[in-house]
Amino acid sequence: MIDISNISSEELAAKELARKARKAEYYKKYCKENPEKVAERNKRWVKANPEKLAEYNKKYYKENREKSAEYYKKYCKKNPEKVAERNRRWVKANPEKLAERNKRYYEENREKVVEYNKKYYEENREKVAEYYKKYCKENPEKLAERNKRYYKENREKILFQMKKYYEENREKILLQMKKYYEENNGKVIFKNR
Repeated sequence: MIDISNISSEELAAKELARKARKAEYYKKYCKENPEKVAERNKRWVKANPEKLAEYNKKYYKENREKSAEYYKKYCKKNPEKVAERNRRWVKANPEKLAERNKRYYEENREKVVEYNKKYYEENREKVAEYYKKYCKENPEKLAERNKRYYKENREKILFQMKKYYEENREKILLQMKKYYEENNGKVIFKNR
């Protein structure tokens, strides 16, 4: 045992720093020589200490925002499948948070979203139409419910648009009705909606 009674506090601090430096150097060397053992030990620690890990990650992120963002970008480029899978799991586990986040984003970026949707629709018109047909076949009850709800909420607007369309396209509508009437031998067929 070493007698530390006649050693100054500066010498003690210097010895402690040197000891920590030797320990760090040894750990670095050990990690290089035994990466599998280190990875396995880290996995065990992560499983055993999820709260500590979450706390450490939050603290590290606050202190190193730019560095964390840069690392995340690199990680996403290297591992797109893992990121997509993690995102899918998060979406399944947090539908309320996702809806809230989407709503907030839409409110903050309304023009941007509308512009993007228009552009996407123009570029993928056939794909969207195909998807919509498929959705209508698979979900007739949902579609009917949505249409009823939309009509209730926007009745005046819909009636105004119909009236306006009829006034602007009166001849066209009458021709279509005449053609339909002739094709069905004078029988008018009403489909229940």
